[in-house]
Amino acid sequence: MALTATQRRYLKSLAHPLKPVVMVGAKGLTDAVIRELQVAFDSHELLKLRLSGVEREAKAALAAQLTDATGAELVQSIGHVLTLYRQHPESPQIALPGKGKLAAKLPPLPTGPKDFEPKRKAVNRSQR
Repeated sequence: MALTATQRRYLKSLAHPLKPVVMVGAKGLTDAVIRELQVAFDSHELLKLRLSGVEREAKAALAAQLTDATGAELVQSIGHVLTLYRQHPESPQIALPGKGKLAAKLPPLPTGPKDFEPKRKAVNRSQR
């Protein structure tokens, strides 16, 4: 399942406050890491991973191996942190934008500074 740009942006906004759940060390991608990812994906659809001891050139290859081994999609890669998404097969928790009836229930994402400003009431100066 390939993510669209809108879906990727939505998942990035959800992943922002998350902390890395799985750490990949200097030994790289081992069976234990894959098993731990499978367990984590059973309870969470959106995960952050920290890659430590991995060279810059090897990060892209490791991300491809992780997505192939787990069936997940790469949402983003910033520094030594990867964000992966895999929809739960039985009970999906995250409704992606553009996915049928569930998409209509999603709140709109903030797009600019006006979305963050509180709404002010108009004050009639003669009533002061």
